[in-house]
Amino acid sequence: MVMGASSGGGFCFFVYKALRAKAIASYISPGIYSDEELSQHSNKTLSPPLPPIAYIYMTKDGLVTQHIEHNKKMLEQSGVIHQLFPVDAHPLTPQLCAERLPEVGLEHCALFLATVTRRSPHLIQPETYEIQKSYLGGEWRDAMNEMHFHEGILKARLSLGLSPMIEGSKRGELSPISPSGHSWLWAAVEEEIAAAHGVHEMTSDHIDQVLDFLMLHAKVDSPNNNNNANSLYGISSSTTTDSDATKSA
Repeated sequence: MVMGASSGGGFCFFVYKALRAKAIASYISPGIYSDEELSQHSNKTLSPPLPPIAYIYMTKDGLVTQHIEHNKKMLEQSGVIHQLFPVDAHPLTPQLCAERLPEVGLEHCALFLATVTRRSPHLIQPETYEIQKSYLGGEWRDAMNEMHFHEGILKARLSLGLSPMIEGSKRGELSPISPSGHSWLWAAVEEEIAAAHGVHEMTSDHIDQVLDFLMLHAKVDSPNNNNNANSLYGISSSTTTDSDATKSA
């Protein structure tokens, strides 16, 4: 199995042969096999046949969505097993924030979102909580500083009964600071904003279905690896049959 996101998703289609991949998951990337490979697969002259593909993409990404919908037609014509997992943008409500970030809690999530709408109402729609702008431009920073998300690692350690003092990082120990230089809580909040905005971001949405799809076609045991798996994923019988799935795995 091979998984990749963005440029890494496109890279999967260059390395799948060397890795002997049995299935591919391409996140937010419209990569596809070459025309020659698709033609050989269609004519059943390619051995082994092309691995099944799962596309996970954000519908707000207009260009990527167009390419993947085009890919779907080409894969159907060539008889390559595939499944699309679209991800829609969604409101970042206080309830969802608290559910995804329990260390922040409902009260502080509501306060954070209220702070954002007060400081920068163009970032989030006050009534619907729809994210209007990504965190990448830095405009969310002031509100996050006001909520002391830099101190999030301290609160998290105290809630777990750990010492508030962070000693020098030992080998194999997770650093208290994310690669961005902020606390992990800051990074987690950024990821939730990005996922809610729904434009070209890695996501855990559909992860169970994607892993089941990969394990099914890679012949890895899973709870859903049975004869009804195709109907589970809604794969059209015109492009996929049980025998086709067996051949492609």
